[in-house]
Amino acid sequence: MLEGALNPSSLVIVAVLVGLLPTVVAVVTPFLKVSIVLYILRNAFTTQQVPPTSVVNAIALIVSLFIMAPTISAMMEIVQETGFQGGGLIEILQSTQNISQPILDFMVDNTGLTEINFFLDIRELVWPADAQIRFNEDSIFIIIPSFVLSELKSAFLIGFLLYLPFIIIDVVVSSVLITIGMQTVNPNVITIPLKFLLFISIDGWTRLIAGIIGGYS
Repeated sequence: MLEGALNPSSLVIVAVLVGLLPTVVAVVTPFLKVSIVLYILRNAFTTQQVPPTSVVNAIALIVSLFIMAPTISAMMEIVQETGFQGGGLIEILQSTQNISQPILDFMVDNTGLTEINFFLDIRELVWPADAQIRFNEDSIFIIIPSFVLSELKSAFLIGFLLYLPFIIIDVVVSSVLITIGMQTVNPNVITIPLKFLLFISIDGWTRLIAGIIGGYS
């Protein structure tokens, strides 16, 4: 529960945090990875707006919530046990840090050592010595960018694997049309149904979502 009254300056801070919430959700949850994979899949289908952007984002959000369910449950337990300390900036930051610890643990568990070491090395080049000591590998300033980079690498790897069979269909259909002298026919008229058929026949949605979810510990 909320403990302590919020003063005007604290209310401004809370308002700013709420405004940043969509961006925070996108970068500290699987939403970034899932949405990129779905957009790549849509481009591979060459269907432009099918499924619509709002549907893609909704699917990404639902899958992200499913993956984050244990983490969200852990955060709710912390809130029930300790409450949310309001009143001053220090209290708000401390409460936020306590509640967000399960998210940090989730990101650490799903971030590769390569990405963490990369930002640790970059830190030595751009940060002063006192900042390097203050913000080590357990700091959010290392964990969050490392997690984002790890998610981007994983998303594009999945996207590459998704694109391969569809590219083969595009090449084969285009070659056949040229061979039989039907260059004026738009290849998408044939390739899009074939791509749908291939994706449905292998139960593509189930396999794709299961593969994404299975990549998280």
